[in-house]
Amino acid sequence: MKRPAICLLTDSLEPSGLGQQMLLLARHLRYRYALSVVCPATGSGVQVLEQSRALGLTTLPLTVRQSGCAWQQLSDWLRNEQIALVHVHAGVGWEGHEVITAARAAGVPAVVRTEHLPYLLTDFAQRGRYRGLLSQVDRLICVSDEAYASYCAAAIPAAQLVTVRNGIDPPQLPTDVASVRATLGLTPQARVVLTIGRFSVQKDHATLAAAIPAVLAQVADAHFLWAGSGPLEAEVRALVNDLGVADQVQFLGQRSDIPALLAVAELLVLPSRFEGLPLVVLEAMAAGLPVVATNVSGTAEAVVDGVTGRLVPVGAIQALAHGINEVLADENLASRWGAAGLQRATEVFSGARMADETAALYEQLLKRSAADATDTLLAETVTTIRGTDATTAVETGRAARIWEQTKECKVKQVRVGFIGAGGIAGRHLGNLLDFADVQVVALADPDLVRAQASAGRCGAKAYTDYTVMLDNEQLDALYICVPPFAHGAPELAALERKLPFFVEKPLSVDLPVAEEIASSVVEQGLTTGVGYHWRYLDTVAEVKEHLAASPARLALGYWLDSTPPPAWWGRQDQSGGQMVEQTTHIFDVARYLLGPVIDIDALGAQHQRAEYPNLDVDDVSVALVRFASGAIGSFASTCVLKWPHRIGLHLFGDGLAIELSEFDLMVDVGRGRPVREAVGDPFVREDRDFIDAVRGGENKIRTPYAEALETHRLVIAARDAAERRAAKA
Repeated sequence: MKRPAICLLTDSLEPSGLGQQMLLLARHLRYRYALSVVCPATGSGVQVLEQSRALGLTTLPLTVRQSGCAWQQLSDWLRNEQIALVHVHAGVGWEGHEVITAARAAGVPAVVRTEHLPYLLTDFAQRGRYRGLLSQVDRLICVSDEAYASYCAAAIPAAQLVTVRNGIDPPQLPTDVASVRATLGLTPQARVVLTIGRFSVQKDHATLAAAIPAVLAQVADAHFLWAGSGPLEAEVRALVNDLGVADQVQFLGQRSDIPALLAVAELLVLPSRFEGLPLVVLEAMAAGLPVVATNVSGTAEAVVDGVTGRLVPVGAIQALAHGINEVLADENLASRWGAAGLQRATEVFSGARMADETAALYEQLLKRSAADATDTLLAETVTTIRGTDATTAVETGRAARIWEQTKECKVKQVRVGFIGAGGIAGRHLGNLLDFADVQVVALADPDLVRAQASAGRCGAKAYTDYTVMLDNEQLDALYICVPPFAHGAPELAALERKLPFFVEKPLSVDLPVAEEIASSVVEQGLTTGVGYHWRYLDTVAEVKEHLAASPARLALGYWLDSTPPPAWWGRQDQSGGQMVEQTTHIFDVARYLLGPVIDIDALGAQHQRAEYPNLDVDDVSVALVRFASGAIGSFASTCVLKWPHRIGLHLFGDGLAIELSEFDLMVDVGRGRPVREAVGDPFVREDRDFIDAVRGGENKIRTPYAEALETHRLVIAARDAAERRAAKA
């Protein structure tokens, strides 16, 4: 029987730990599946590819990242290899996007993604892009329970998440430890403290360096071995010199002999600021070493404080030094902790266990893919036999049942098409795939690979020309998710066909286009929705209740962020500027909570920035508004930062202060500043309301096109006011 073809894949330029996990899976699963390994031929990826070939696996070096040509080549390779499942390994949230798109474009039936770190995304655009990516992923594997909890807290659907804790195979320790010590130049008296990890902000070697003098004050023979390389190595070396401890610290660089280092060490120290579930900790435990580490997610699931090692707070120099000295000063304690760690590593974190749990997930998805393929074939068979002798259809028992189900679905399901297959389209697509009464049948995007990737997720047909799609497909509703400058023609095409549509904000670059569309929508009485999803936050509903008792008198809105990467965003004629493209969310939720605006003025300014030579939108702006309720407001926008500093709306009433963001809410009534996270996904809620209205149910859409037009008029007025003042300056 032919084994299913499974590809283990990463686009990380420095796979390190996640590369080792790919190899572990390869060693354990190579006889169950026809495995292949794909990763960049850079850094430790070279060794991953070499070791994969030594296992007899097919490999593909990714030589170019962020290249459309490279991703097309990957897609072609996956298609030619007839890959049934791709398992992507990502070190951080922004990795692995293009390879997943390439896999879906190749028609790969199942895609799994392992996140080797907890949810760390803070950038607004990156969060949105990540959620769009998830529409192309069948399951998201978290490597620890705490990592799983972090994704749940970020409102990633729990049904998509699964925990498979990292595992390891026992390291093969050398027997001639004296020879290893000699090779490393260690004196017989040296008490070896080992640290393994990249020199990066995450691993925080600086805190460990600062702790060394306190360790040496009690254990003069302590010697620190640091294996690894990274961008902060020179900085850490300088710090070690400044502290006067250079003779006690040995920088070993990137090493392939980790078992030998474990054999000569008395303990492992890991001062990380965050982790997923660090393999080096598991390896040390499996080697019988006690571990002193920071009490962060993942690490705390491996190390049991006071049983297998010592956990200390992040950045706590004295606590870290005390933990190290605690082990070095008590051989019996070190022996007990080391033995307990070995037992825990063997019983809880074995590589065989990890591989078996991963294989069980593979089998679940492969069976589902096979069932989907069978049903598709049967449905095609039924379509063929419908016009033939009725007796033939009856004799084709299972096919007939499929046909009956198909007939029922035609009544119940809304046939949806998409114009645009970018990140925000993927966010909506993922929601619709979870709706039993929706069938996404077609997607159009000028980028065929991107269209095929999204289409492959749901068995839809991909187009590059949306007019061809609209002419060829029988649709009940349309999602229009295009950049601001592309609005107009798609909406008019939907109106021409009397097709209900959901459109992402902003409505257009300029006002006349939106006005024309709104007029036609009213004439036809067409069902529409616009993606002002903040209105669907459960926290916004709570704010409404507070304001009913104490109306807001002052509103301060903020969109203080970095410059988004798309080239069109920085062009006034393509995005409309930051107030139109981004801060419109804040203007809209302010209108929703405080009512209509009766007066507005604005100032804006643009500054030359070498990294953005073609940007011609204001990079700072402030709009002043007066609401009909008597409240006044200020809305500040900037894109000059390198991070999302503040995005939200602050409201002030009699004895009431509110701070609202997309992710949490703070309500201050003079008894502290309690903060709670938003619950549920507002995107799901707005999609559900739109589909229900299209189906003829109660229309609960909170932002139909006409309502969104009021917000669009407001932000256009603010932009125009800023331009008029700039012209007079």
